[in-house]
Amino acid sequence: MAAKLARREEIVRASRRSVDALSFVRWLMPAARTGDTEAQKAIADQLRSCYWVEHQEIRGKTWRQLLQNPNWSPSHRAEIEQQLTKCEPLNAASEDEVGSYGEWMQQAVAGGDGSAILEQSRVGEDRSVEDQVADFHRAVATGDPAVLRAIVASYAYESDGFSWGSKHSEDTLAQMQLLNASIDLAECRLGADCSTQAVQENCGASWSQYDCSYADNLRSYYELHLSRQDFARADGYAQTLADEFLSGEYQWPEATAYENLLRSQSKGEQTSGQ
Repeated sequence: MAAKLARREEIVRASRRSVDALSFVRWLMPAARTGDTEAQKAIADQLRSCYWVEHQEIRGKTWRQLLQNPNWSPSHRAEIEQQLTKCEPLNAASEDEVGSYGEWMQQAVAGGDGSAILEQSRVGEDRSVEDQVADFHRAVATGDPAVLRAIVASYAYESDGFSWGSKHSEDTLAQMQLLNASIDLAECRLGADCSTQAVQENCGASWSQYDCSYADNLRSYYELHLSRQDFARADGYAQTLADEFLSGEYQWPEATAYENLLRSQSKGEQTSGQ
């Protein structure tokens, strides 16, 4: 797992530096073709991301059409234009050259990539709910920290609340920052990169409000910038998540909620199809 996580960090950093999605995909291709599941999943994610940048509609309008709105802030406009420019060459490339989202996802799943398997568990079309649940269990068994992050994020989104208290106890931004801190700290316990470099990358995140100049690892970063009470809550939740995830069981609250979500969605699809 350590080598896999190191490779993931390498790809994430390359993606952040890239100004051209097609060049990024081309860089990944040789490794992906020889079975690198991190490269395969990254290509699939980039293809999907660029498709949505070009085709996603909000209130019936694409991003390009929304750019015509004179009321948008210059910074917001520049961010969207940057994404459209980055994705334009990849969206124009032929499938013969870059492949398809489905093709690369299938290869990543076949290679045992935990996050790809978990993503497949949400695909209910032409699949039984037991197959979906089996994929979920396979994903957890990989021990991939990205699987834990996705499960907990799904739990928080679907329940509109968090394990430590009512959704009304704090404002949404504070809740999300605490949740993110808990997941980050849990991933540290599972072997993810929590070094000084990871701290600096977190500081560049759009949600971050913190000065990171005094933090030498991700744990000290949160210790410095959360209150003692909030850090204790986040760190305690992180330890619980890591322990539950590594237990190999599926009865912990967030995992149970994820499995129930799969079952309820499948039941809803069956009902609508009758």
